[in-house]
Amino acid sequence: MKQLLNEYSQWWRFKSTSSLKDYLVEQNIHLEPYFCPSTLINAIMDVAETNYMFLKGNSKVIVPDTKLQECLNSWFIFTDEIYTLCLPHITIASDEHSFLLTHKAISENLHLETPIDLIYKDPSSLFWLHPDLN
Repeated sequence: MKQLLNEYSQWWRFKSTSSLKDYLVEQNIHLEPYFCPSTLINAIMDVAETNYMFLKGNSKVIVPDTKLQECLNSWFIFTDEIYTLCLPHITIASDEHSFLLTHKAISENLHLETPIDLIYKDPSSLFWLHPDLN
């Protein structure tokens, strides 16, 4: 649960003038209107991997094509710095909106697995049925 809370704690949205958004659309990558930083970083990493942009022998350095160089204003991209390079292209969602998005994302991605017969193995288990149920 804590991992999901950390992953979905911050939400971004592209600025209307973002060249990075246009670049990703050209690369056939479409993000939701609001997305987590990790989603954008993973999208850039996918583009780099698909287009063989990683420096040979070093998966921590990306040698971007001309358009990505212009978007991120960098000749070389260190994977640890992608977050910072993306900041001029995004706006951060408000706290209220982030709370709603976080709640929705966690409820969609939280999976609990329990044994089906757990309730029968525990002698202290109590059953409660909603009054509307027969």
